[in-house]
Amino acid sequence: HNMGQDGFQMKLYIFSFLIMTLASFQADELVSGVQFFFRTPGTMEEFETNVESSWSIQDKVLTLFFFSTFGIFGGSCACAITKRFGALTMSVTTTTRKAA
Repeated sequence: HNMGQDGFQMKLYIFSFLIMTLASFQADELVSGVQFFFRTPGTMEEFETNVESSWSIQDKVLTLFFFSTFGIFGGSCACAITKRFGALTMSVTTTTRKAA
C-alpha cells in the first residue's frame, strides 16, 4: 500500500464519482440532470415555479468548479493534519471548526 494521502483522496473521489454516475444513469436521471444544469439558468425550484432565475449557467458552473476544488483541497489538508500531528489533533481541529 505505497500510496500518499493525495493519491488516496483522488482514488476515493474517482470511485465515488463513478458509483454516483452509475446510480444516476440507472435511475435514468443522468442525461436530464446534466442537460438541466448546463442549459437552464436558475435552480430547480425556480424553474418549476416559473420564477426569475437567480443563478446564471456560468455562475452554476463556476460554483461547482470552486466547490469541488476547495473540497479536494480541504480533504487533502485534513489528511495532512492527521498524518503530521495525529488523529487527536485532527478530531480537535474538526470539532473546533464545526463549533465556530
